[in-house]
Parts: sequence; C-alpha cells; structure tokens
Amino acid sequence: MKDFLAAYIRNPLARIGTIILSIVIILTIFAPIIANHDPLTQNLNNVLLRPGSFVNGELFILGTDSFGRDIFSRILYGLRISLPLSGLAALFAMTTGVFIGLVSGYFGGIVDSLCTMVIDIFLVFPLTLIALSLAAILGPSERTLIIVMMITGWMTYARVIRAVVLSIKNKEFIAAAHIMGAGDFRIIFKHLLPNIVSPALVIFTYNFSQFVILESALSFLSLGIPPPTPTLGGMISDGRDILTIAPWVMIFPGILLVVTVLSVNFIGDGLRDALDPKFKRMV
Repeated sequence: MKDFLAAYIRNPLARIGTIILSIVIILTIFAPIIANHDPLTQNLNNVLLRPGSFVNGELFILGTDSFGRDIFSRILYGLRISLPLSGLAALFAMTTGVFIGLVSGYFGGIVDSLCTMVIDIFLVFPLTLIALSLAAILGPSERTLIIVMMITGWMTYARVIRAVVLSIKNKEFIAAAHIMGAGDFRIIFKHLLPNIVSPALVIFTYNFSQFVILESALSFLSLGIPPPTPTLGGMISDGRDILTIAPWVMIFPGILLVVTVLSVNFIGDGLRDALDPKFKRMV
C-alpha cells in the first residue's frame, strides 16, 4: 500500500483528478446545505437570469433557466443522481464481467467457447444502439438506466479478465495449489482473483466515466430520467434551443460533465500506472 500510494501521488494528473472528484463528491453530498434554492421550484419572475444575479435578496450563482429554476442547485442535485447511479451500474457490470472472465479463462474448453461467443454477440451491436433501444422499450426511469448500463458495460471486463486468467493459470503457484489439493473454487477466489484486481479496478474507473456520459446522453434524448428531476443531460437539452440567448443554461452543466469525466479518467490513469505498469502495454 505504501508503494502504491507513493506511485499514485507522483502522478500529477492523478492528484488533480482526485482533488477535483473529491470536491464534486463533497458538493453532491452536502447539496441540501450548499444549494440555496429548491431545484424544482419554478419562478417565472426569474426567467433566464444571468450568472451572479441578485434578485429580491436571493443570489443566483449560475443564473436561472427558462422556468426560473436555479441552475447551480439543479447541477448539484443532478450529480447526486448521476454519480451514484453510474457507480452502482459500474459495480454490477464489473461483478458480472469479472465472474464471466474468471470462469471462461479458468475452465476453458466448451465453457470458454460459450462465454466468448456470448461476448462476441454483444460486441457485434453498437453499444449506443443497444442502450437507445432498451431505453426506448423499457421507458425512462432510474431502473431502466441501471439495466441499460449493466447490459452494455460488462463485456470489457470479461475480455480483459479472461486474457489475464489465461496468462497466469498455468503459472507455478497455480500448479502448486493443484498439487496440494486445492479445489477450483479455492484457486479461483484465493489465487486468481487477487491477480485481476488491478486491471478490474482500472477498467472500473473508465467504465464509471463512460456511464456518466451515457446517462447524460440518454437524458439529453429524453430516454433517461424523466423531468422535472434534474440531470446534466436534461439541462443541456433544455439549453440547446436558447444557446444564443442564454448560453449559461447549457454551458455550465456541460463544463461540469466534462470536468467530472476527465477527473475520473485521470484517476484511472494514475491507478493503472501505480497498480500495474505492465497493464498499459498489455492493453
């Protein structure tokens, strides 16, 4: 752990990403305290106020949208939905993909052939098309987003973990475990699983950022979380028609989306280099 932390801290982008993501998480956790307006309250007297406007003793830090709702408050509450939702879906996808990759790589034979065939079938179809189709069929909701993300996110884990297992299952320590009478279950979870934590954790960070973008994209297309619940994608969609009149309605949610995704990717790069320097070359 000491060596890992030292290697991670030496990466400047990893430090920047950690600081930014920490700030974003703190803002979302304390959103009810920090936000000075209700994100759902409409006030037609405060329509399209500019950032920094001070009206009737109330400060609108990032301005208001076309319904008079405070953009700063809506961004904070939108992140409270987007981040946990994406993290939960990425965790489910990682669990599914790691399990399939372990089973496929360790047992081989017909099991490996069937798992590989299923993975290839999913990879044939564009992930965006699968996500749009499922969202349109199941209808917009948080449950739909989790299902869509789980179905479209596990294949990368399975492919990479299978390759890692194939490269280490014939090592001497695995052969020694077989000779000592260890069963398949013990070998998989005690000897193989610890060796795939590093690549799985790195993929998780990229998968998480991908899901944040996917959630925003589906909400932008009105296939994600339905209004009036605030989401970054929904706010960007609301501001596209008034971009020339009130650009702040669209720009601020877009900037925060980019910054959040970049910070997670920076953390992923730092984890990759700190946990397994050879993983970059393997990928």
